[in-house]
Amino acid sequence: MKPYRFHREADEEFTEALRYYSGISPALSGRFYDQIERLITEARTHPRRYREFDPPARRLLAEDFP
Repeated sequence: MKPYRFHREADEEFTEALRYYSGISPALSGRFYDQIERLITEARTHPRRYREFDPPARRLLAEDFP
């Protein structure tokens, strides 16, 4: 499986989003976290399925969260 790392700003945005969704509902925050983890696993398992937008970075969007 391919390694991954968040860009510093993306990591901050992810943490901020977790706090935001947690403020609405802990369950919603959990759903957000789980979906992002599934997307990361999918991208790491099959990286060539997703378009490069700033090589070597690739973009994969969440369905349920903006």
